[in-house]
Amino acid sequence: MRVSGLLRSNLVVAAGTALSRLTGLVRVMVLAAIIGRAALGDAYRIGNETPNIVYELLLGGVLSATLVPLFSAFAEDDDDLARRHGLNGARAARLLRWRVTRKSAAQRQR
Repeated sequence: MRVSGLLRSNLVVAAGTALSRLTGLVRVMVLAAIIGRAALGDAYRIGNETPNIVYELLLGGVLSATLVPLFSAFAEDDDDLARRHGLNGARAARLLRWRVTRKSAAQRQR
């Protein structure tokens, strides 16, 4: 039985996601053993997870649901205007991520 290229790509992404989740679980278990479940551990967890949550909620969903198919269509057209739109979208996403991260870091320093 021959596996299609799309199925193979999906399996690679699924395996990478599963491996990422597994290593994340191991990381959390090691940190819990080292830092403990005291206030220090809670503060570290909140400070570490907040930017990731914001990124996943705002940018992760937007990129996967709307922008990725749009950029794929632009790439297939091989049009200079489409390429500029794609680059502008990537720049806007990067700027938004930077602003959210900077604001989060500034709040943590208070």
